[in-house]
Amino acid sequence: MAGKTKRAEFHISGFDCATCTKIVGKALEGLPGLTEINVNYIVSRGYVDFDPDQVSEQEIEDRLKAKTDLRVVRRKSG
Repeated sequence: MAGKTKRAEFHISGFDCATCTKIVGKALEGLPGLTEINVNYIVSRGYVDFDPDQVSEQEIEDRLKAKTDLRVVRRKSG
């Protein structure tokens, strides 16, 4: 599966503490194919590594927007 993994990067704003970064993980719970979630509130960025055969970047972005009050903008894919 390692060859299939992609990375979606996001600019995420609307939180102001390290504890608030847990909001992102909670919002993405239950989505299939996620292999890593990393959020840094200091630089307002995060990334999600995922299997594109199981979930799309758009689904990840949509879930973040639907389940949080954060401002989420996709930056690039890899």
